[in-house]
Amino acid sequence: MEEHSSTTVSQLSMLLAFPLTHRLLRIVFAGEPEHFTKTQFYILTALYARGELTMTGLAEVIGASKEQATRAVAPLVDMALAERAVSSKNRTRVYVRLTETGADRVRALLDRCAARMRRLLEARLSPAEQAALVEHLTASTELLEKVVKEKM
Repeated sequence: MEEHSSTTVSQLSMLLAFPLTHRLLRIVFAGEPEHFTKTQFYILTALYARGELTMTGLAEVIGASKEQATRAVAPLVDMALAERAVSSKNRTRVYVRLTETGADRVRALLDRCAARMRRLLEARLSPAEQAALVEHLTASTELLEKVVKEKM
């Protein structure tokens, strides 16, 4: 790789992390009986992690337009994994949350994939590297949340 300024290298590292993360997720989720689109998976995990969200808030969290989020939520509602609720105080505000069945399926999916991820990390990284990766990812996630917080 040619020499870059530190700013360019840090920006490049950040941009390269996204496709690597996506590839890792594809490896971890390969063979899963659940066939969700990437957007649906992001919706399910966002709702699992954050609970009830407005459609606008959900779209912001997953980095999609409100229209994309709405289209991706519809099949999840049809499968009884998620449900929509209109606010009694503001009829224009629609909330989305996981159903109990949806939460159970997401939990089971994440448990299976976490086990696969653990096996993959153990096979390819030393214990020190695994600890460093977890530490860096945790710190990176916290910092990225801070950067985009005013958007959420």
